[in-house]
Amino acid sequence: MLHEKTSVVPRKNPPYDDTALQCCLREIALGVSVYATCKKYGIPRSTVRYRASDKWQKKTRRGPGTVFSEQEELDIVSWIIQMQNRGFPVQFRTVQFKIKSFLTEYPRETPFKDNCPGKTWFTSFMNRHPRLTIRSPEFVSAASARVSEADIRKWFVDVYSWFDAQGKIDILADPSRVFNGDETSFYLHPKTRAVIAETGSRNVYEVERANSKENITVMFSFSADGQIVDPFVILSGRRIRKEVAQAFPANWGLEPSERGWMNTEKFLWYIKHKFHPFLVKNAIQLPVVFFVDGHSSHVAIEVADQCQELGIILVALYPNTTRITQPADVAIFKPLKNQWKKCMDEWSSTHEGEIFTVIQFGPTLEKAVNEGIKKNSIINGFRVCGLYPFNADNVDYTKCLAEAGLAPEPSNLIDEQQLEGIKLFRIWKIYLKNHYNGLLSKKTPLECFFFCYV
Repeated sequence: MLHEKTSVVPRKNPPYDDTALQCCLREIALGVSVYATCKKYGIPRSTVRYRASDKWQKKTRRGPGTVFSEQEELDIVSWIIQMQNRGFPVQFRTVQFKIKSFLTEYPRETPFKDNCPGKTWFTSFMNRHPRLTIRSPEFVSAASARVSEADIRKWFVDVYSWFDAQGKIDILADPSRVFNGDETSFYLHPKTRAVIAETGSRNVYEVERANSKENITVMFSFSADGQIVDPFVILSGRRIRKEVAQAFPANWGLEPSERGWMNTEKFLWYIKHKFHPFLVKNAIQLPVVFFVDGHSSHVAIEVADQCQELGIILVALYPNTTRITQPADVAIFKPLKNQWKKCMDEWSSTHEGEIFTVIQFGPTLEKAVNEGIKKNSIINGFRVCGLYPFNADNVDYTKCLAEAGLAPEPSNLIDEQQLEGIKLFRIWKIYLKNHYNGLLSKKTPLECFFFCYV
């Protein structure tokens, strides 16, 4: 005889909390009737009788007790937060390892296999501590982690003092004359995080729509009043095919590079053929200030000289602080990348079985730029980075991991002597270049070395 399976209805949480129950019990103890009090708080009388009886086990949560005491779990939470603040956020497997090590050293009876907690325990642990959540970390280099608030504030003072001494403070006060520029890369096949698949599938594959390792470098510049300079795309190769060039917006810059990276030559091209013409076309008063990171292509002598001739004051941001002081990184590139992935998903859904190539890159990126970059985001980016208004107090210094000794020890970093050696090596290369150009031919190598160094 077949019997139908009865579905199990999950128990719902009661419509009252323990605080209401305690108030109900206090009023009953003061002489108020059980019926009236239970009706007032919406609590069943059977629950009140049970809580007032000797059967109650002083436990306010359902299910078995926790493996660790309340204080022990708070210690785990405190350790997780401390590791996050130091720049070393922990993963689930890290928590597993720490707990297994603890239980091995201090044995106790647990339901864990080999003293290692599973995902069920971890899920319950996270539910018990809403202060914790799952996040994707922002990767920070060890050098960046050692930048302090004092370092950044000193940079602001130095920059302001220089503009003041030059009588050019008015530039920093005009948002149309304050710019920030940086390059970023776009993968032709962004990684897919999760897909919908048949339950029980052992293997779920995705055929590449393009080379997943191929990416294209694009240079962007923005002004503090929300304007966008025409993008500059660098394609890998020695030349660009005609059909590829025609697929890009006509006003965009497009240049080939053997490795597809930004270098001094390409940055000079961008300044001459895109950035400066943009200033002239929009009748922006010169000179302007152009904040960039310390990439070698941005701060080369040739670039500085060319910018000076064109009325562009090139200012390098404090080293290793672009995640804090560069508007492009802080407020613009992330929403742009998110929109790029959405545009790629839309293209894939309407071009099933087709391969995404460089020819489709231009129109797709143009759509992502138009939809993903908002004027307000640009303006807010300059504000929170302290570049406009030029104010060091607007910077989010909670990102400085060096404060309060939270940065990693410098044992694996370049020491001062090595750093000085790198500086001298770069200066020596400048000497060689100038020497072969005949600029310093009348000086001895040692004289030229100190001439360049000073």
